[in-house]
Amino acid sequence: MSPYKNELHAFDVDERAGFMPPSPPLTRLPQLWELWETILDAAIHAKLQLGGKVGLAVEEAEASEAWRVRVRQLPVIPICELDSPMLLRRAHLVLAYTLHLYIHTLPLTSPICIPKPISLPLNKKANVSVHVLGKRIL
Repeated sequence: MSPYKNELHAFDVDERAGFMPPSPPLTRLPQLWELWETILDAAIHAKLQLGGKVGLAVEEAEASEAWRVRVRQLPVIPICELDSPMLLRRAHLVLAYTLHLYIHTLPLTSPICIPKPISLPLNKKANVSVHVLGKRIL
């Protein structure tokens, strides 16, 4: 056993895994948040292109817009049941990737307005994820 175990714990450093979480991350959120996973999967599968890509084809721009419409039409899913560090981390990853894809597929001339189905859960998650179960996690 490490003589520095107490010091490591004070900084949320795992004795075996270091700064990585001690257990593997979730690969998918539970069913309640499946819509988030599905919309991210759709973006990856469609291979969406940057809105400012030189030579962006009309079809590529239309595919990006169709995906963004789907994002805007999502319901605002509550996050109150994201009650563990693993769930919060996965939710953050999925929402953050979706946010980045949404912004970067916009045409350069479009104003950036983050839709509520992404912005509200991310904002609420940011307010609750700093401490879960009395422990700082993010």
